[in-house]
Amino acid sequence: MTTTENSRLNPGQFVYAIAALLGALVLGILQGVAMGIILSLVVLIRRVSHPATAVLGRLPGTNTYRDITVNPDAETISELLIFRFDARNKYHVKPFVVQRFREIAVAFQQAVKYLDRS
Repeated sequence: MTTTENSRLNPGQFVYAIAALLGALVLGILQGVAMGIILSLVVLIRRVSHPATAVLGRLPGTNTYRDITVNPDAETISELLIFRFDARNKYHVKPFVVQRFREIAVAFQQAVKYLDRS
């Protein structure tokens, strides 16, 4: 597998690997490995505290709901905003999810009358 093939498989991990490699070359083996571990922990904390979110719409002719950014033909229901976040409902995720929900509600120009967190 060549370097360009590897970068196409997962660009994020490829960048982290290159950063760790450069850290090892510039700072030394132990410091480079430590830099790679710290970088991995920072990325992990960021991913856990900023989960993926989506507004769902119904695919025409079905009862299937999908992300409207991935499936532009998905239809949103008037006066209903279906917001999904891909994380457990934990305290460290709440500020991000609330902020993201408010941004989406404003973008869709909908007042929130009822919120179901199931």
